[in-house]
Amino acid sequence: MNNKRRDFLLSMLMSGFSMAAFAQTGEVDIRKRCEMGADGQDAIYVLTFVARSGPRMGHAYVEWAAEDSVLRACISQGFGLVPQSSEGRDSLPIVLLRSVPGAVHVENERDETGELLKLFVRVDSRQYRATLDYARALNASASQTYRLLDNDCVEFIRSVAAQLNLNVPKRGVLTLTPRRYMIAFIKQNLPRVKGRP
Repeated sequence: MNNKRRDFLLSMLMSGFSMAAFAQTGEVDIRKRCEMGADGQDAIYVLTFVARSGPRMGHAYVEWAAEDSVLRACISQGFGLVPQSSEGRDSLPIVLLRSVPGAVHVENERDETGELLKLFVRVDSRQYRATLDYARALNASASQTYRLLDNDCVEFIRSVAAQLNLNVPKRGVLTLTPRRYMIAFIKQNLPRVKGRP
């Protein structure tokens, strides 16, 4: 079976679930779908859990995207937890040894470099709003603390995923970095899909 036909069949199967999780493919990117328009379909709400490899440990964040056929608009916004000062951001030993001021800030995937791993999760409007309000409240909070492996970018995506009752792997030796954690996270939340669609 060719890849396009397989992708089409998988997307048709997924559209019947109220919450569907699927791995990244070129055809399923919510931004591309929003840019093309909803074509008279119902509004779609998607949370994308993202991890990227990087020169240091990498980074993880969540992106919220909503498509509305009535408004003919797409809204996309991402949040992730990072060290607030450049001192913490540039010095791995500092964040390993102690807590530093942190912030949940707005992410922009288009500025990212490195390999991206993504898990798209289709949600309803209530789940979308509740998790986005949670991230915005953290973003507005001035009292964030960042500590690697305790309260870092991976812990942020874990907290959002837990609100959706997704399977949230524990952090361990094999899931320390954002990339390794995302691999385990994708595997635990794709029981219906074998490998990448």
